[in-house]
Amino acid sequence: MVVRFAAERRRGGATARTWSACLVASLLVSMSCGGGEAARRRDDSPTTTQASADPSPGCRGQGDGFPAQREQRHTVEVGGTPREFLLTVPEVQANQEPLPLLLDFHGLAEGSVVHARMSGFSDLAERERFVVAFPQGTGTPVRWNANVASRPNQDLLFFDALVREISSGACIDLSRIYAAGLSNGAMFASLLACLRPSVVAAVAAVAGIIHPEGCRPDPPVGVVAFHGTADRILRFNGGVDLSGIPGLGTGESTSSTTLAVDLDGPGIPQAVAAFARDYGCADEPEDRRFSDEVLVREWNCPGRTRVTFYVIEGGGHAWPGSEASRAIESIVGHTTFDVDASAEAWRFLEGHARR
Repeated sequence: MVVRFAAERRRGGATARTWSACLVASLLVSMSCGGGEAARRRDDSPTTTQASADPSPGCRGQGDGFPAQREQRHTVEVGGTPREFLLTVPEVQANQEPLPLLLDFHGLAEGSVVHARMSGFSDLAERERFVVAFPQGTGTPVRWNANVASRPNQDLLFFDALVREISSGACIDLSRIYAAGLSNGAMFASLLACLRPSVVAAVAAVAGIIHPEGCRPDPPVGVVAFHGTADRILRFNGGVDLSGIPGLGTGESTSSTTLAVDLDGPGIPQAVAAFARDYGCADEPEDRRFSDEVLVREWNCPGRTRVTFYVIEGGGHAWPGSEASRAIESIVGHTTFDVDASAEAWRFLEGHARR
């Protein structure tokens, strides 16, 4: 299915241009290697039961403990190197059941502090009662290693250490550990679905899902993706476009361009469909209209694992429903508010539990 959308590209200020240049440069490195209102709930929304909870050591009072806090900075050592993360733990009752844990990975050149504002998951965590961590990548610009062939991958070891650290100090339901991310962070969340399927129950990838070569998650991991058809940094049907990016672009910029979009073609659609194929889902997905700008594509899969794709028609390299994303719209493109990616992602994630 091929459709065409017109997209406008505006000029941004110096700060936004610098941010965008770093973002694209980091995207190339990664690819060469391999909040708003609550979500609309549907009658068929997946559910989990507390009876299936797998309490972490933190539920038994082991470790130093993590009291209620909001985006407090912590460190954990990985191979002798301190790695940073921000942590939000909601207020809980003394007899509180084990809480889900979400690790939310920032975009390239973005960092954990900025990304916490971008996704707004702390607000959602306090309302919906889950623990959320915002890990900090490394390098200049800051990034995640999403190379499936990298051995050892220090970021994967960081993920392992984070899960141990948080689940030892807080009462976590080990059957409901999730990963989310933006751009390069979405790529890393995708990698976790492939390489840590016994740990993460589901992942949410915003503007950057990948299906690494040889990826066959076992057990299956729920996957929800969001991507704009007019994303000019990480194109919907594959590739990175540098034209018009100060310091990186080659050739002259134009004020508007028409993009051909194939909903069944290569790039992002192919990556999402590959996960559905891995799980033995139906060959043909079902499409439903979420709003004028948002199409939802879902696969009928065996068991409780789900694969869902939010296609943002005319959307840019953006986090849907985020004011922080809209503030840099002149660089990343259109940010839709027809869907709140954080709320919809959480609705999807919380419906999956590792069995």
